[in-house]
Amino acid sequence: MISLPEITNSVLQAAGNGLVKFRQNHPGLAAAGLIAAGSTVLLPTVGLAALGLAGFTSGGVVGGMLSLTIHES
Repeated sequence: MISLPEITNSVLQAAGNGLVKFRQNHPGLAAAGLIAAGSTVLLPTVGLAALGLAGFTSGGVVGGMLSLTIHES
């Protein structure tokens, strides 16, 4: 009888081989997928930091900042 670790190793090896072949056959598509996944994580963080720098905080608008000018207009 085949043990669970042997089955797991063979499945992981087959999946890994498939991913390597996909990356070799479609380098642009693989890169686009990595960029999309990275952007999904990175962009919200950068966006919140940019809003904070502009003066928008969780407590409201900070006086003397760009956000106050935006809210006044």
